[in-house]
Amino acid sequence: MKAALDAGVRAMCRPVLVAAPRLMGRLRVDDVETRLRAARGGRGVAQLLSYQVADELASGKLVRLLQAWEAAPLPVHLVTKGRAIAPPRSTPSSSSPPSG
Repeated sequence: MKAALDAGVRAMCRPVLVAAPRLMGRLRVDDVETRLRAARGGRGVAQLLSYQVADELASGKLVRLLQAWEAAPLPVHLVTKGRAIAPPRSTPSSSSPPSG
């Protein structure tokens, strides 16, 4: 009975995730490197992509905050124009006769 009661109390004490907190700071930048340097320097909280901070997270220099509000990981696909669509290149050949 006590174990069931303790589990019920723990369940009631869990925070309810309603909305992500809004972080308002004095430093606003649109450059990832500047944001990363500020976080490394202990200047506050930064929202960055996992690959941008993988080394710092692994070494413990940075820690993840607000994990309960993180979105599920999404696969990333890189796409580029194929060579079949590229216009043909003309390169002079030494075997072609000189023009003129």
